[in-house]
Amino acid sequence: QPSQTVEKEIEKTVLLSLEEISELEESFLAASTLRQREESYELRFYQSLIGKQLGNYRAVCFLGAGSMGGVFRGWDSALEREVALKVISYELSSQESFRAMFIKEARIISQLDHPNIAHIYSIGDIDGILFFAMELIVGETLADLIKKHGNLNTLRGLDYFLTVCETLDFVWQKNIIHRDIKPANIVINNKGVLKIVDFGVAQKIGVPSPFREGSEKIVGSPFYISPEVISGGKVDHRSDIYSLGATFYHVFTGHPPFEGNDPKEILLQHLNRKLQPLKEKNPKVSSFLSGIIEKMMAKDPSERYQSYREIIQDLKYFRSLVIQAKKKK
Repeated sequence: QPSQTVEKEIEKTVLLSLEEISELEESFLAASTLRQREESYELRFYQSLIGKQLGNYRAVCFLGAGSMGGVFRGWDSALEREVALKVISYELSSQESFRAMFIKEARIISQLDHPNIAHIYSIGDIDGILFFAMELIVGETLADLIKKHGNLNTLRGLDYFLTVCETLDFVWQKNIIHRDIKPANIVINNKGVLKIVDFGVAQKIGVPSPFREGSEKIVGSPFYISPEVISGGKVDHRSDIYSLGATFYHVFTGHPPFEGNDPKEILLQHLNRKLQPLKEKNPKVSSFLSGIIEKMMAKDPSERYQSYREIIQDLKYFRSLVIQAKKKK
């Protein structure tokens, strides 16, 4: 149960009722609860696949699991190369809506031929096991780098920021929104190349969801989710812009923009609490950079940047100032 302070904050909100906030929290916790209950069974399922041949691909070792399925390091015996194999969760494999969502992810990735997005090779269904093979990315996520360094120095973080903006601009031009931008979904591979991963909840604008109307829960990560996603408003590329701002708020300060003891408390802050300026959490952050991220995270989508090109223009200008300042030292 939330504390009395949180209860009072909830009662004050004009956007959502206490009951609605509770439902939103449940939507975030439901998948987690299901995973906990089925974790040991799912793990045994994934372990049973190690060494199994799926068409031209062999699952070599298990790398980890997400909400939709497990990822393996694999071997392509036809082309003799390493791949990543993503296999749908056993629990979800019997549900048509989730199978459709899994296939949709593969199809969306196939439309995104970009150096900063992992390439997909093929999709298959062997003995009822739905999977797709894609580029294997070995490296560290931005979440890993934040844990290791606390926050990233301005120039390094700026380069990552620009690359993600340019990549998401490409994605948006394809009428696709990612819907789950966060540090854990941005990987720097062992060659130093940034890759955006996990398009599992991505949506092509104008294409109906595989879920029946009214059955789809909100998607995203509580620390980085936009207010309109929480409140059930219109979702478009500006929602990704908000999540991207929240992601790089975390990158430059070492802290997510809003923190709390449970998802409900964090959601309320996205809806109602004024964003604390980055400089208050990290005095080394420039006011100019802080202003860019604060504009990206405006509560009202109409008050945010309306395109990635606008953000890129401001970031490139700021980057030039940083480089000039370094040369003068």
